[in-house]
Amino acid sequence: MMRPVVNPVDSHDANATILRLKGLDHTKLTYFYQGRDRRLTDVHVEREFTKFLLNV
Repeated sequence: MMRPVVNPVDSHDANATILRLKGLDHTKLTYFYQGRDRRLTDVHVEREFTKFLLNV
């Protein structure tokens, strides 16, 4: 199994960052599932790695 040693990134964080770079607010993108509004980036606290991408 391969895992990152430095700067691990969750898939939800990567999706939030990509949406932000495209000019979309990921907190407003929801879909209705099993009686609840769900977000594509889940309910985790936003920890975008945009700064990491810009500093590389």
